[in-house]
Amino acid sequence: MIVLLLLGWFFTQDKLSFSDLTKRIGSISGVSPKVVLRTMPLVDSPTLTMSDVLVVSVKKDIKHRKNAENQYEIHLAYRSAANQVTQWETNLNTLYKDGHNYLKTTYDREHVYILVKDFVYALKRNSGEKVWSLRLRDQLSPECSNCMALVQRKLILLTEDRILYSVNALNGNILRKNRLETPKAKGVGFYVVKDKVVLSDQAEDKMDVSASVVVINPITLMPMRLFTPTPHREIDSGKVYRVNMPMVFDNIGTHVYLMPEGTHIQCWDIDSGTKKWDKVLPSRVLLPYDIKNLRHIKHQTALYLSALSGSRSVLLKVDMLSGKIRELAKEIDYSLTPMVGRKNLVIAFTRKTRGNNKNELWGINHHTGMVAWRYPLRSTNLYNKKTKDGEVYHILHKGNLLIIQYLKETGQMLIEKMNPMNGNLIKKTVKDVIGNQWNNITVTKHKAYFSMGDVYELDLKTAEITRFDY
Repeated sequence: MIVLLLLGWFFTQDKLSFSDLTKRIGSISGVSPKVVLRTMPLVDSPTLTMSDVLVVSVKKDIKHRKNAENQYEIHLAYRSAANQVTQWETNLNTLYKDGHNYLKTTYDREHVYILVKDFVYALKRNSGEKVWSLRLRDQLSPECSNCMALVQRKLILLTEDRILYSVNALNGNILRKNRLETPKAKGVGFYVVKDKVVLSDQAEDKMDVSASVVVINPITLMPMRLFTPTPHREIDSGKVYRVNMPMVFDNIGTHVYLMPEGTHIQCWDIDSGTKKWDKVLPSRVLLPYDIKNLRHIKHQTALYLSALSGSRSVLLKVDMLSGKIRELAKEIDYSLTPMVGRKNLVIAFTRKTRGNNKNELWGINHHTGMVAWRYPLRSTNLYNKKTKDGEVYHILHKGNLLIIQYLKETGQMLIEKMNPMNGNLIKKTVKDVIGNQWNNITVTKHKAYFSMGDVYELDLKTAEITRFDY
């Protein structure tokens, strides 16, 4: 009787497909046969509150990922925003057992583009039908989060052998290739700035040649201009800067801020290739030499950076217009990582580095450096988009701060909606989840999606989190 009632309820739900039914049954049983690698909302208009969503997953058991052709399957499911059902599902067959670790995705209005190691596929958005496929001569680095992008109907790709490709997004034909001079730069990709490709590269592959910032035409892949960072002192004139040097772009794509030595910051005009200013850091203060270790945010007209001064953690404030640098906060037993800015406050993630493992959020006044409020956290690591490590994530939405934590000890997600001006809690939500980490997080104007053993959708307005049916 119970089974019949359940089936009756399932089949009377509006717009319910058989695929949705099997997934609901699986969720009720608490068993998820797949691991969700990526959830990609396809946002064609920021005014829409809902979007189509592509979910990419693999079977949990590696043995069961193989099909009859002895290839490994990656599953794609496309959820329609218009009718709230799974519009299509398909499997991509790959030769590689570890291919899912190299997965990258992007989209336009007609197609979704899937990259698995050195294979690129274009699928129709409305049907999942394969339009074209392309094999590159090398794979894309799994650590590189910015090695694939669409620019002016061209798919720009940067492989591990440092060859830049421009591919026609309509038919998969390779239009141009540019063999960069730097042979190895694992995880170092490119940036799209005002429809131009910007990256760092050497003029020559020699140990004594510094890397330059190169602005490239996305159609011809030819350099339009380049500029090389300069030493701040004459005594440092022999220093060589590498392609992984830290750099930050302003919000309008006009200037790039380079930190080639960790001891000074330079501001360059991207359009003209001229240096605007060069400022030395306070005495004994050092920034990371590698871009992957740089922690920063931009708020109003300032750049906030995590730095070190001996054993002390320093929060630096840099005026992006004038280059004025000051130590906003300094702590000896806490690490300070800027997370987000709101009005006159900078909210920082802090970790106690001596004694107990205490982690807090601090609201720091961006004029005085005084701590306005502190808020305790239950999880210990800030989420890193590149490595997928970390259990604390944050979203600033319409003046409210959402703090999302994955609680390993209970297998739950904790969502706390806060007032960032005073640190007061507005609302708290807890959700049991399947999976032991966030494999991917994507955020739209209205929703956030967390890919785990299943997909969880967070409504940014209500701070409610639910399982996402796909």
